[in-house]
Amino acid sequence: MEAFTYLFVFAIIWSFLNPSNTLDTITPIQSIRDGDTLVSASRRFQLGFFSPGNSKGRYVGIWYTKSSGTVVWVANRDTPLNDHSGVLKVANGAVILLNSTNSVAWSSNTSRTAENPVLELLDNGNLVVKDEKVDGPVNYLWQSFDYPGDTSLPEMKLGKNLVTGLDRFLTSWKSTDDPAQGEFSLRLDLRGLPQVVVMQGDTVKGRVGSWNGLRLDAYSGLTPNPLFEYEFHFNEREVYYEYKIKNNSVFTRYILNPSGIGQHFTWLDRTNRWEPFAIFPADQCANYAFCGAYASCKVGNIPVCACLEGFIPKSPKAWDTVDWSDGCVRKTPLNCSDGPDGNGFRKYTRFKLPDTSSSWFDKTISLKECEELCLKNCSCTAYGNLDIRMGGSGCLLWFGNLVDIREIAKDGDNQIYVRLAASELDHTRSKLLDWHNRIDIIGGIARGLLYLHQDSRLRIIHRDLKTSNILLDDSMNPKISDFGLARIFGGDQTEAKTKRIVGTHGYMSPEYAGYGQFSIKSDVFSFGVLVLEIMSGKRNRGFCHLDDNLNLLGLAWRLWTEDQGMELIDESIGDMCTLSNQVLRCIHVGLLCVQQRPEDRPDMSSVVLMLSSEILLPKPRQPGFYTEKALPEAESSLTKLEQCSTNEITITLLEGR
Repeated sequence: MEAFTYLFVFAIIWSFLNPSNTLDTITPIQSIRDGDTLVSASRRFQLGFFSPGNSKGRYVGIWYTKSSGTVVWVANRDTPLNDHSGVLKVANGAVILLNSTNSVAWSSNTSRTAENPVLELLDNGNLVVKDEKVDGPVNYLWQSFDYPGDTSLPEMKLGKNLVTGLDRFLTSWKSTDDPAQGEFSLRLDLRGLPQVVVMQGDTVKGRVGSWNGLRLDAYSGLTPNPLFEYEFHFNEREVYYEYKIKNNSVFTRYILNPSGIGQHFTWLDRTNRWEPFAIFPADQCANYAFCGAYASCKVGNIPVCACLEGFIPKSPKAWDTVDWSDGCVRKTPLNCSDGPDGNGFRKYTRFKLPDTSSSWFDKTISLKECEELCLKNCSCTAYGNLDIRMGGSGCLLWFGNLVDIREIAKDGDNQIYVRLAASELDHTRSKLLDWHNRIDIIGGIARGLLYLHQDSRLRIIHRDLKTSNILLDDSMNPKISDFGLARIFGGDQTEAKTKRIVGTHGYMSPEYAGYGQFSIKSDVFSFGVLVLEIMSGKRNRGFCHLDDNLNLLGLAWRLWTEDQGMELIDESIGDMCTLSNQVLRCIHVGLLCVQQRPEDRPDMSSVVLMLSSEILLPKPRQPGFYTEKALPEAESSLTKLEQCSTNEITITLLEGR
């Protein structure tokens, strides 16, 4: 019995002097030796000594209990110990690592002191020094979260304390065997609007982006999800970004690896391993300024780089050899002496915002005021909303070249207005065509075509109906012109066939362009193309959708089947919310007219009725020629189309009538 009591008392004393795995806190009279560990209260994290990879050096680090090989922080990353004699203590408010000669190998260098300092490992992975009698983050004397290594954990700040100058950023390991500071860092660049960047030494290698109110705009992994929430704080004292977990049972980490790749992992108990959640950079377009100035990058395009509208390659020869680093320059230089009317802006909604290091911002002014400010300063090259939430607010101005632009697959929340000379902006003139003018023009063309097909003394097939053959008078009334290719049908004739194809690619129906068959329904097809062009402000033949090689008809069909028909509408028309039913009805009629089979298309009398009444419309089928690929071979040698050509050519081969 006496022996048992002795052993019990000895165990208590030993656990006090040498903490076991159950302790999350040590006092100045305690220590952590090589082989001991400090464990957070809920056993999520452990602190102890380790040797990474094939290294023989000993380091003090913090790792996940579930994954002992996953080290999230290293104390003495640049000063490894050579043996297993290391001792970690807390003294005078500082954390101290002693080596075999009892010399200080590493210290937290804390300037503040406390009467009763303790070292505690928190459940979020943060190692803190605090006064035992005072709690709360504000009273921490020192914390490891202020000195990140290669890993960002939930609740860890990435950014700068503007009062003390403390800058928190990630730095990669030199290698998997060496946790010393590597050449890559992930930090908040405070020039202009703050943005998260990956740097190699002093050079920006990748740009995660700036905060747009919901997320870092360049990082697809930061979309709303059930696991994480993201926050950006910017005030007179601090500017920082952080993320938090919504479910405490989730284990997650973001690591900047020795190659400069940022990887976000979550732990899955089902597989008992870390699974990748997101990666940056994920492709070549994530490399900083990959396409140079005034050019956008999109993976999957050939080539991946393309000049913005109104710009051309600065070095055409280099561009042809897939060297895009010189970027693009303006087709027409800006002339500020022309005043505000000499310049304008083109709106883009499918871009990651350009580099903001040369930007200016204001949280209080409107987008209209933002545009006016940009117009007044000739150095301003673009503007947009600072915050995209609730329809957008605040002002963000760019100065100098626009670089590091990436195109995204679908229209996003970001909107940027790029400055161009007025002559580069479509035809400014399109603003004259509001919704009422456009629907009147469509109706007028429909009635004119109905007259040619049905009400005139002779039935006339125009065969070259296109926008350039529609004239507008001073009152915007449309007149069908240029009957040089027209054919006259007599009696009950409804269709004909020719061996010579005449007309304009992009407006010709499939049966006519491919096989020489024409009828009133081939004119109906051309009319349908006109309707979609007038609604969208884009040419069918000159337009090529970058995602899947669709022309305007194909894009209209895809958006219609995805219930996103309103996205086709020309932005210059203005707010269409109150007119959406009429707008969608016009698109519906246009799609009915461009169906592949002539017998599926309505005649013009039905079209006029559809446009002027509320009758129920049939469901459209897939349009003909909805991609810019080559047409089927036919008897004529004029049936092949150039892919994505911007030319609009009327082919006029003479033939007898």
